[in-house]
Amino acid sequence: MTFNRLTLFLVGLGLMLALYAVQRVTTYRESEFTHGILLCTNPDDLKLYEAEMELHYYVGMKEYVTHETMPTQLANRQVVVRYKEKNPEKGKVYIPADFWFLSMLWLLFPTIVWGAFVFTILNEDGRLKITLKKS
Repeated sequence: MTFNRLTLFLVGLGLMLALYAVQRVTTYRESEFTHGILLCTNPDDLKLYEAEMELHYYVGMKEYVTHETMPTQLANRQVVVRYKEKNPEKGKVYIPADFWFLSMLWLLFPTIVWGAFVFTILNEDGRLKITLKKS
C-alpha cells in the first residue's frame, strides 16, 4: 500500500476533524441549557466593542452569577446559557457559531505540525511505503 504526501495529509486532517466533531458533539450532549441575562454594570463600557459583564442565570431554584467578556451588543439582553450538570456555577453564554466553529482555531496548530511532518520530514520522492506482512 502506497500513500503520496497529499493523500496522507488529507487522511490526517480528516482524522483531526473527526476527533474534533466527536469532542464537540460529546460536550454538547453533556450540556444543559437555560436562559440568563448579561448585565453591564458600567454604562461607559457600552461605548466599547467588548466589555466584562455579569451573567445571571437560574438552575433549579438557585441563582448563579459569572463574569464574561462579551460583545456589548449583548448587554442587558436575554441569552442562552450552557452549563454542565455537575458544575452549574460554570455557565457560559452559548453562541452556536462560537461553540461549533470558533473553537476550530485550536485545530490550527496540530494541522501546521502535521503538514510540516508530511511535507518536509518524509522522503523526497513524496511517498511513504507501508508494508503489511502476513504472519
